[in-house]
Amino acid sequence: MAGEEWLVRMQGSYLPNAYEEVVRKVDAQILTEEVALRLKATRAFVDVFEKQRKAGEEWLVTNEMADTHIPDIDEIVVSTIHRTSLTSRQFCVLVNPVDERGRPQVGKRQLIRGEKNFFLYPGEVLEKGVQNVFVLGQEEALVLKAKEECEEELPASSAQRGMLGIPLIPLLGAKVEAIHLVMSIFFVLNVLTRGVSWAIEAVQSPVVASLVVLLLAFTLGGRQSGKVKRGPGQRWMVYGPLEYLPSLEVDVVEKRKAMVQIEALNLYLFFFDRSAAF
Repeated sequence: MAGEEWLVRMQGSYLPNAYEEVVRKVDAQILTEEVALRLKATRAFVDVFEKQRKAGEEWLVTNEMADTHIPDIDEIVVSTIHRTSLTSRQFCVLVNPVDERGRPQVGKRQLIRGEKNFFLYPGEVLEKGVQNVFVLGQEEALVLKAKEECEEELPASSAQRGMLGIPLIPLLGAKVEAIHLVMSIFFVLNVLTRGVSWAIEAVQSPVVASLVVLLLAFTLGGRQSGKVKRGPGQRWMVYGPLEYLPSLEVDVVEKRKAMVQIEALNLYLFFFDRSAAF
């Protein structure tokens, strides 16, 4: 048919007929483990992999499908896609992940943690790119906020640690909280003014030692490990030492350091707004 174009893929020499015109020579694109091709159909056709393509449809060709690829008459190369690599300390949030048919699931999000290597398919994007897992030291904590209702596993370190000014034993009410607050301030002020040596000498007294034990019991004994339900907008903190990977429903507001650190007693106090839930 006049004006029709086609591709000749045969190896060796080719002698055009009298009614044929060579439009251009098309070189094969090399595919590797690091590079893939993003293609787009200019009209409906069946590609070299015997898959029906619709006009405007985009897809990916990787080295798992072929070592090289020659773009067909009805397809164009949109771009080359480089592989995304995640280490064991990295993660990403994939927006609009494709289904088993290669179609983007618009609006959906998927959490991916390394080690993992993958290509972004047409329509997929990374929310905030590749991110590092939060690694917290003994004196560090994260302020978190729930974007929607969710249920989160309480890290063991956060289950065992407390926070100044929060009722860690709610069943005993505000009186225990007030006692806890007064004891904390008294102990911390004395350590800051007199030094750690005062604390070491003071705990040798049975009375002071009992108060310290009670303080630590209030500070460390407020929660049990397990799953905790969070409501939209709720804020809370998780404490080190641990590696923390936020779920899809959680935002990391900020990273904080303990305002009071007494390493000799392994005591770290964090101040937080009282409207937050633990």
